Amino acid sequence: MLLYKDKNTNMIYKIKRIIAYRHELDVISAGMTCELVVEGGLCNFVEDSILYELNY
Repeated sequence: MLLYKDKNTNMIYKIKRIIAYRHELDVISAGMTCELVVEGGLCNFVEDSILYELNY
């Protein structure tokens, strides 16, 4: 789960898939770039947005 916080917005996203180097992964290591496929509401992220990991 990821949390996006902005001045007026708190959105929670569930990670559905992690894709890196044309492969689907279960986890991603620090320093790697990946594509995240998430489930949640639409949001226009500001440049340099930070999403925080939520541990449930």
